[in-house]
Amino acid sequence: MTNLNKNLLVILFLISGSVSAQLKPVIENEWAKSISLGPTLDNNGVKWISTLEIKLNSISKINGYEIEGNKKIFRFTKSEKFQPGILNLTSEYLTKKDYEWIFESGDSSKFFSIELIDNAGNLSKLNIPLNFSYKSKTTLRTFLDKNLKISEKEINIPYYKNLDGRRWYIENSGENDDQILIEMIPSGDKIENWKEIYRINIFKNLNEVNAQDFLNLTKENLSKDCPTLKFNILKQENKYIMYEWSHKGCNSWPANAEITKIALNSENLISYSFAYKNEVIPQNFKDIYIEVLKSAK
Repeated sequence: MTNLNKNLLVILFLISGSVSAQLKPVIENEWAKSISLGPTLDNNGVKWISTLEIKLNSISKINGYEIEGNKKIFRFTKSEKFQPGILNLTSEYLTKKDYEWIFESGDSSKFFSIELIDNAGNLSKLNIPLNFSYKSKTTLRTFLDKNLKISEKEINIPYYKNLDGRRWYIENSGENDDQILIEMIPSGDKIENWKEIYRINIFKNLNEVNAQDFLNLTKENLSKDCPTLKFNILKQENKYIMYEWSHKGCNSWPANAEITKIALNSENLISYSFAYKNEVIPQNFKDIYIEVLKSAK
């Protein structure tokens, strides 16, 4: 597309990928599949547009919400006798405050929940994480400036990711010759008394060749003077290894549990982890952690 004055300029597609707690990312189930979800801009403003593949003929209503922690923000709805096939749903034009994230510094991370209701009143949900790069937001800003005469000074905000309906912010980070560490905490929590942590470790001097040795060493170190340690491989594929461990308290550390994905590539090893300060991760938390880790990169 070469003309910025065309009516339909940009659709940013999905990158994937209780309201007051966490939502498990689900972009496809037995009822429907999310094909794309993003902002669309025309000469009248900004809307959200969702493209779904409907699988059943019993769905009669669809509602779409943007999720920000405790906030469940209504975006679109449609009621009819839906037939299997491709369906587009569009929101009303957004207020300026609703698309202020386009002017945020860095990348932006959003989260949507789409509720599907059938003729009998049964409910099914798609929970969709979205990531927008700074470059893609620059394209949106260009259109807003040229066609709508909307130009804002960039809003500097701390880096965050909306992993599960909540914003996770960096609370600790560091780097040395061997690795880069980033630790993120859900909004409202503090690193000093964390209950959940999302960690990213980039090991500069290791790659997929060292993966098994790294895994064995991790298990060996955790096992030292720790009779209550439980260590289990959840999944092992060509591109990643996912494992979990827990203990009741060892070596002056309190009871803890962790699920980790090691991404395998020829350049370095990268581990993505959710840690939970208890011996047992609640099953609903565990399901969410695993689903988020599957798409972590």
